[in-house]
Amino acid sequence: GPESQPCMALAWLGFGKKSAPSSKLDNGSDSNFADSKVDILKSSVEKQLKAKYMSELVSSITHKCFAKCIDVHNKQPLDRSEGSCLALCCDRYLDSFNMVLHTVMTRSQR
Repeated sequence: GPESQPCMALAWLGFGKKSAPSSKLDNGSDSNFADSKVDILKSSVEKQLKAKYMSELVSSITHKCFAKCIDVHNKQPLDRSEGSCLALCCDRYLDSFNMVLHTVMTRSQR
């Protein structure tokens, strides 16, 4: 289940994975050169998309949990209750995201 992976969201975005080595050998042909250029472009786009998704996830968590947990009128440093609220909110948000992601991935494989 989704609880078996503590952060499926990060795994789905490719964090913690090593890139697979290229199986193509460059023998100097134009075809291999073009193929490697396409692979490089695909990899670059994939990395940019992953970074965008991660940035959106962090931004969403920040906005939602800040609105829920932080008293904007209090100018003092975060107190214990606000810190605890933020930690729990982030955990719940990631758990929910992982559950939704797991469900979507399971259904897309049917």
